[in-house]
Amino acid sequence: RQSDEDIEMAEPTGDVREDIGEEWQLAHQGLSTLAKVARLFPETLTDFNKISWTTVFSLMNYPHTWVRIAATRFQGALFAAVPVAAPSPDVPPDHPLSLASMVEQVKLLCSQLRSENIDAPFGLQIVKNLFYIGRCFYLYEGTSQAGATFEVEDEPEMEEAEEEEAWEGVGNSDAEDTNGDLKDSFSVPQPEGGTPLGWMFSYLSRGAKIAMHERQIAPEPKSNWTERPASIVRWFAAMVSQMNADSIEKYLPQMIAALHRMVSATKLRDDPQYGELKTLTLELQQLLQEKVGGTKYSYFYSEAQQAFGQAKEDRKEKETEKANPAAFAKRRHQRELVKRQGKKRKAAAALKGRDHKKYRAW
Repeated sequence: RQSDEDIEMAEPTGDVREDIGEEWQLAHQGLSTLAKVARLFPETLTDFNKISWTTVFSLMNYPHTWVRIAATRFQGALFAAVPVAAPSPDVPPDHPLSLASMVEQVKLLCSQLRSENIDAPFGLQIVKNLFYIGRCFYLYEGTSQAGATFEVEDEPEMEEAEEEEAWEGVGNSDAEDTNGDLKDSFSVPQPEGGTPLGWMFSYLSRGAKIAMHERQIAPEPKSNWTERPASIVRWFAAMVSQMNADSIEKYLPQMIAALHRMVSATKLRDDPQYGELKTLTLELQQLLQEKVGGTKYSYFYSEAQQAFGQAKEDRKEKETEKANPAAFAKRRHQRELVKRQGKKRKAAAALKGRDHKKYRAW
């Protein structure tokens, strides 16, 4: 069970807006009181008519770190009190264990990973909460409801806007337009017939890749920049340890897309924090190979390398086109000529081969 110290923080971390004044103290005190009540009367956590969990979850996005940590830990207390189970279709959407609510909770937890003041203990709590939801989604795949259409709308404030901030003002070969091309750069394959767990793997994979890119373009990287990608790697590892090989294979593309970005960030090789992150990533890669087999893993990793290389070449071409449209058009025309000549040679060789066969048959 959680202690008083788990909820009541010693000092504020400074992640607070000036316009909220002292209001955060009321929210924090309310959460601390709820935590004490839950310790004295554990049944309170599972009596969903006594606690407004919608309000608790909304505080996970509060503009003060103390409040966000307290809300996230109280969410963890709920998960510790309720056994892992597939989301039931018989509960209303605002129920804390409904599918709709769990999807929103994943988004809130992922937004927590973006905090400037996230530290290792807070990151671990987030991973634990995500792990609970991930296991629930994993069990959901074996239910009759799993075949239903599952779609989640993009949230501009939490993903697309974040990408635009990451790319804004960048003028190098790794940069991209903040429109359609950017989305392609960060996209990952979606499994057929989208599932909650497939969406979750994709969502976290995307967040890890954005975090790596933000670090590479940051003029002065934050001291805790690895907490976000490292937390996602830990969640990947926790889920892989609970899944069978067939299930893991379905989500290998999402995981490998993120892992490839982490191990191939050569620009960060002098950063000691990156070294720790890379070691953690390599450990997960080894675990994946043990689970699905080296041959299968190598195939998916090779696909990720090719996709990344092609995307990089495409970006370079577009930058060249913007810098010197005439020279770019000339090179593109030359490439097209070479391609057409190559096709003609292949067609001529094929025709010659057919004629030779006919002659021998005659």
